[in-house]
Amino acid sequence: AVSTQSTRAKGLDYQNKTLHLLARLGYATTRQIARGVWGKVTPSSRKMATRTLNTLLEAGLLVERREDINSERMVALTKAGVQRLLTVVSFGLVNGRPHARDWLRHAHDHRTATNSVFVAAADYNYDESLGQDDWLGLTELEIRGDNQTLLRESWCDYRSEDNKDERKIADAVVYRDGRPIWVEVENCDRGTSDMRKCVDWLRAMYTKRKPEADQVWFVITAPGAARIGRRLKAALTPGDFVNDARPRQAKELDERILRERVRVFSLNADT
Repeated sequence: AVSTQSTRAKGLDYQNKTLHLLARLGYATTRQIARGVWGKVTPSSRKMATRTLNTLLEAGLLVERREDINSERMVALTKAGVQRLLTVVSFGLVNGRPHARDWLRHAHDHRTATNSVFVAAADYNYDESLGQDDWLGLTELEIRGDNQTLLRESWCDYRSEDNKDERKIADAVVYRDGRPIWVEVENCDRGTSDMRKCVDWLRAMYTKRKPEADQVWFVITAPGAARIGRRLKAALTPGDFVNDARPRQAKELDERILRERVRVFSLNADT
């Protein structure tokens, strides 16, 4: 009897964590649920995630979508799912939305990729007894979906090389040792103008005494974006005196950005 009760309690905990995760992401795939709730993607965690999702779907707490018969299903909270979540935590969906059906209906590649990066980079843990959310950071939905959650570490105002006022907004924010890290999801190759703006923003942010982010992580999620590391290195590597007549301080800033502030990763979709 004790074992059955323990199993039931553990299953309920998995369900609540899944609802909480979905509230923050807007929607998620089975793989993302496995990574976010169980901390890894293995046959075992995928099986548990599938079982949990099936239970929630049967209870009417989730709605699902598949692009085709061979694609991975995506799920989101129904109105009943949001109400169930509110019995566990004190917040529901961004902007007080009653359900997440619209986000699922309009799911797009960039948000889906950003959700994968977020669950891989952020350590998820919600302690119901303490009412404490240890999953620090901001998802793309939280950043883009509600101006009230557009916290200071998720945007940076700067002036471009063309002397225009610009605002750069992070795709997601995670934390390491209490320090915010910006996540830039690269799911296609950047155009020349966009790349120039990216370099202008990095230089502007790291000229400040207190930059918005300790580091910027560029995460490649599609083969077409694989050049981002090489292009950043080329743009931020000072040239010789003839080809790069900028002041010494400007060149040293570029070197520091490359050495200390920028990291480039590739997302492993299997883990």
